[in-house]
Amino acid sequence: MTSNRTLATAVAAALGMTAGTGDAAVYSATLTQALTYANNAPFGSACNFSSSTATWTYDDVSGVLTQTGGEYNLRVSSGPSTLYRTLITGLVIGNGQLATANSYVCIEGNFGATVGASICGNYYLGGNYIDESTTGWGPGTAYSRTLGGDDYAAGTPQNLDRFHGMYTVSFTPGGTLVLTNKSCTGTCPPGGNNFGHQWTFGNLQLIEDADGDGVVDVVDNCAQVANPSQCDSDGDGYGNHCDADLNNNGATNAQDTTLFRQQLGQPSAGPAYNAADLNCSGAVNAQDTVRFRQLLGKPPGPSGQVP
Repeated sequence: MTSNRTLATAVAAALGMTAGTGDAAVYSATLTQALTYANNAPFGSACNFSSSTATWTYDDVSGVLTQTGGEYNLRVSSGPSTLYRTLITGLVIGNGQLATANSYVCIEGNFGATVGASICGNYYLGGNYIDESTTGWGPGTAYSRTLGGDDYAAGTPQNLDRFHGMYTVSFTPGGTLVLTNKSCTGTCPPGGNNFGHQWTFGNLQLIEDADGDGVVDVVDNCAQVANPSQCDSDGDGYGNHCDADLNNNGATNAQDTTLFRQQLGQPSAGPAYNAADLNCSGAVNAQDTVRFRQLLGKPPGPSGQVP
């Protein structure tokens, strides 16, 4: 369960959804166009993302776009042939910052072999046109390449670096969002670029924060009780503020009452806190007794982290 808490904390931090950022507005966004730039596509080549299951949110204050779920599956092609396919999870980009992600994989297409090259590995096959090298991606965003035979490098393998420096070109609430990191190194036609991406999003919908704690409902571990710290002692996806189910059986009942009484007066050190410290104040006291009584007879939550 700890992974739920870690992921949600990372998402919230990336979105600027912690205490003191109540003025931020977070929008869900739908990818409508993905362009990639290269020497042979200086004005952008449209990529296919029909197999992508990625979901996205955008923070209009931090300028950060976050992949909140699914897998980003991007196919880069040349006519009917596939150059390569990129698979990414947990991508966070924008505001000109370095891209981060949970995982990045490049899958070689069928085009490279026809021109004596590995597009994912970014190397040439040499005079014998035989691929004698190995490339790999993972764990996480790591990558490796070992050149063999007469193969020789053209540059670094495809990796997450290609999404570094993405920034917002335009943003219209309820309209569209455009981010890019396209650039030109060397010679390009006027207005053209030979590196980078440009993504366009539509269907921008404001995401609600029902309890007004600065954490949007989709990741708020107590969606109806203000808890900007998001403390969750047992890591079950329910914040302490709405979780008096101390034995994790799905209900707050007499068994939890007994457990709670045993903790009264006990210390509660952050950041983990005692699970009975329902307001995460650093002590289990009368304030927690009041909150416990309010939660008695109820299941934990609701939480945006738990379906």
